[in-house]
Amino acid sequence: GENRVQELLEKHGQGAYTGRPLHFIGHLQKNKVRQIVGVADLIESADSRDLLRRI
Repeated sequence: GENRVQELLEKHGQGAYTGRPLHFIGHLQKNKVRQIVGVADLIESADSRDLLRRI
């Protein structure tokens, strides 16, 4: 898993997680939701209902 959106996206793009589940474990900002949904298999944290709705 990764705790930074940019690192997760870079490693995913390099094929680092091929065949393995990819978890996002850090603080997720509202403006990053679109980037990570569909890439991460699991988002392990959300700090507001608004963020959950966006996910």
